[in-house]
Amino acid sequence: AYVNALQPVCPIVVQSACPGLADAVEAGKATDLSAQLAEWLIPLWQPSAPDALILGCTHYPFAAKAIETAIKTAGLSAVPLFDPAIAM
Repeated sequence: AYVNALQPVCPIVVQSACPGLADAVEAGKATDLSAQLAEWLIPLWQPSAPDALILGCTHYPFAAKAIETAIKTAGLSAVPLFDPAIAM
């Protein structure tokens, strides 16, 4: 849904699944996934950093700090994170 909604204003939109992240958030273990988060995030910075990340699952905002930490730890450039629930 995000891809179709954003394409008129942002022609390049990339989706990436994070299997297990929602379960980790529910179990209170999102911070334990720093290596896995980096593995999911690094490809999104190829060939260049994205302009932003949209946290496209209702669970993901609860992992925002862990995501920001994983970005920093992996040496990736910081980008804004958007919680779509707030935008609604």
